[in-house]
Amino acid sequence: MAVTARKYTRANYNAYRGNLSDPVDGATVIKVALMEESFVFNQNIDDNWDDISEHEISAAENPPYEEGGQELANKSFDVEGNAVVLDGDNIIWPNSNITAHYAVIYDATPAEDTDKKLLGIQDFDGEKSTSDGNFEIQWHENGILAVEALS
Repeated sequence: MAVTARKYTRANYNAYRGNLSDPVDGATVIKVALMEESFVFNQNIDDNWDDISEHEISAAENPPYEEGGQELANKSFDVEGNAVVLDGDNIIWPNSNITAHYAVIYDATPAEDTDKKLLGIQDFDGEKSTSDGNFEIQWHENGILAVEALS
C-alpha cells in the first residue's frame, strides 16, 4: 500500500516560536492518532489537535484503539546533515479491528487540545483495515519527519 507523508506548515512556525514541547525531553509525548476518511488535510490552516480531533476514528468501533492515539516509543530528534529528523519505533495495534485512512503525528504533551500542536500526517492513500490482525505503521528508514535547511 502506498503511503504519502506530509508536514504541517505551522509545525515549523510553532517550532520557531517555541510553541512545541522540547522533543528530546523525556517528558515530551508525541502521539500518532488514526483518522477517518472524512478528515481533510489542510497543512496551512490546521494548527492543533482541537482543529482536527472530530475526525479521529471511534475507539469503540476500532478496538483496541484508544482515543488520542498511541505514544511514539523510543523517539529521537537528531541533526543529520542539513536536516533535523524525528524518528521512533513503528506503531502497532495488535489483534485489532481497525479501519483508518490517515495517521496524524502531534505533540500531545500540553494539557489542552488547543495547545497540542500538529506535526505531520501519513496518508494511507485509501482506507487501511485489519481484522484480528496487527494494524502497523512502518516509518520510512530515514525517519518519520524531517525539516531540511535551505542552503
